[in-house]
Amino acid sequence: MKKYFFKIPRLAILGFLFVTFSTVAAQNLLTPHPLDIRSGQAHLLNPSIISYQPSMIQVGMRVFHLGFLDESAGRFRLNYVSIVLPRWLPKELAFAAHAQSLNLPIYSQSYVSLAVSRRFNNLFAVGLKTGLLSKSYDRDEFNLVDADDPVFRNQKSLTRLDLGGGVTFWPLPAVSISLSRDHLNQPNVALGQGNFKLKGESHLALTYHFGNIQTAFITQQDGQSLRAGGFFQYDDPAWGFLRLGLDKVAMNLESRLQLYGPVSLNYTLNYPTADLRGETSGSHEFSLVFELDRLSPLPKLQTPPPFRYTFAAPAAMEPSAPRVFLRAENEVLEITAKRLQRLVAPDVPTHALAALSAYDLGVFDSSTVSQRLPYHVTPVAEADTSTQLLGLYSNDYRYSLRQLSESLNKTPGVNATIVTNPFARSRALGLRNYLSDSTALGLAKIQIGEPNFENRLDSLRTQRRAGNRLIVPREEVIELRPQAAIFHIATANFSAPPKRWQLTVEKESGVTVWKMEGQGHIPQQLVWNWRDNAGKVVAPGYYRYFISWQTPADATYSSPTGRFYVKKFQRTITIRVARKFDGQQQPADEVKVILNR
Repeated sequence: MKKYFFKIPRLAILGFLFVTFSTVAAQNLLTPHPLDIRSGQAHLLNPSIISYQPSMIQVGMRVFHLGFLDESAGRFRLNYVSIVLPRWLPKELAFAAHAQSLNLPIYSQSYVSLAVSRRFNNLFAVGLKTGLLSKSYDRDEFNLVDADDPVFRNQKSLTRLDLGGGVTFWPLPAVSISLSRDHLNQPNVALGQGNFKLKGESHLALTYHFGNIQTAFITQQDGQSLRAGGFFQYDDPAWGFLRLGLDKVAMNLESRLQLYGPVSLNYTLNYPTADLRGETSGSHEFSLVFELDRLSPLPKLQTPPPFRYTFAAPAAMEPSAPRVFLRAENEVLEITAKRLQRLVAPDVPTHALAALSAYDLGVFDSSTVSQRLPYHVTPVAEADTSTQLLGLYSNDYRYSLRQLSESLNKTPGVNATIVTNPFARSRALGLRNYLSDSTALGLAKIQIGEPNFENRLDSLRTQRRAGNRLIVPREEVIELRPQAAIFHIATANFSAPPKRWQLTVEKESGVTVWKMEGQGHIPQQLVWNWRDNAGKVVAPGYYRYFISWQTPADATYSSPTGRFYVKKFQRTITIRVARKFDGQQQPADEVKVILNR
């Protein structure tokens, strides 16, 4: 090859070193981990991992820090975008796409890839990746180029097909293993007539999850070269994660902070430790991650507006005037409204519906479930606080537990019961201890109970088939605690029974909600079922109550006013019955039944 010269020699030499030693795989200028389920780039090394990932979009930039080129450092950066859609294709196929672009003063490179994966029985997944690698040199940056030079006589740019594949095993909830191979076809990336093939890379990764802690061991083999490393990660479902990785080439520090809703900010510092890195002191990577499957927030309790007393001077009463004292046994009503709606696709055949059990279509079955729970719960007196909640739990599950703890803290007077069977009592204890550590009242807020079935039919109700009967599209179960309001009444100074009396419940605005009238003696106790004059359960808010009566002499008196308030917790569950899974595009409260027939 004949000699030629550069216009900017230091940039040219640096560009050559950068391309040569940045990574073993020339197109993978990013540093993903093969088993990182929270990274949109992981499929570049292991395409099978996308079957276990949530849906996400990641947009980022990696800037390479060059110590002696501060004025041109901004030109040495890599821009990329990754999309992971694990549930948008039929046949349980997962899909991912990635595009990146690198521009240097004399060299540019771009890489576009598509990956497809399928999971089998939740134990293992198989994935394939295909990509297009494009690279080119800027001929205008060279001086005194010989036309017969073998590099520029042929071409100054090229595009090559690049293939990869991988397998991920998840044999235990806390253990995952992956084996992948990149550059299966070993593409030739030489500009001249010679061959310069990308060597095939083999990746073996092993991760172990222990609660919020995750450790990983990763090896990469390229021909005779073996690169081993790993990372240690701490994960907090409410904030994000912090990861520290190390191998013989570089040290990595990565952190993610959840900003708002599904949006997170990711930062990665890559500090090289190899001697061939020369003047570079690493890279900084910034990206925004949009997690499309992030759990929707739990519905908030409907709290009544603040109650304001309107002062009114009591009527003058003689010491011998008749008096009535009225008090409600409970001053708070808790309403729990559970709504269920069933949506059946028009193409679902009748024989497929007949194969579903009654509980597949919802536990609010009007023909079998009354307005009360189908079984009672017997409290378990267990005070063991040493049991811990161990195992592999998703971020969404732990995030839900955190939200439940916060709701219990913010809602005084509300308790939680964990229903379990004798065989799962230890896990229920761990769950109770996990929640009680995050609540202000501790164990007093949360208890454990075992279901107490009245008969064998109740315990086997989940096996009853729905049959071809008409499916009720909408149902609602309302629970009232307590189920009725009990008023205790005491009378004094009545020389004769009143001519008539009336118990009145009204809103804070003065609108009458319910009233009960009678004649003669006033009872010592009256019961109200929390429904207004139209038969509907009262709405959340403040209410006041009093008794007024009329004496035989037509004199009117009234008791002192009492008050209570009503709060309501409401949740709607939607069950969709369809022939195929169309992706989770609805809120997380939805439950879908998929019929593979």
